[in-house]
Amino acid sequence: MNVLKCQNCKKKSGRYRNASKMWRGKISVSATFTVLWVSWLPEYFPSPDTLAFILMAVNSLLVIIILTARFAKNLRTQLTPLFEATAEVSYYKFDYGTT
Repeated sequence: MNVLKCQNCKKKSGRYRNASKMWRGKISVSATFTVLWVSWLPEYFPSPDTLAFILMAVNSLLVIIILTARFAKNLRTQLTPLFEATAEVSYYKFDYGTT
């Protein structure tokens, strides 16, 4: 079990077993991107934020296209009898006797 030294206590020899009691500061989290073995990556690709935005836009467009295609296929299968009936009616030239 790790025993941590108290940095902020009044007693010089005091020790805490809980790290949360030792440090009560603000936590700062920031994203850092380091390229270790790929030195050509920053030259040919945009920054990670821009790349994420572009990929989200492309993904949204793909989802819209796929959903539209599925809906169109479903609609076409449901309207096939209506199209066939319309084609058959248009084959016959009816004279309704309107004068």
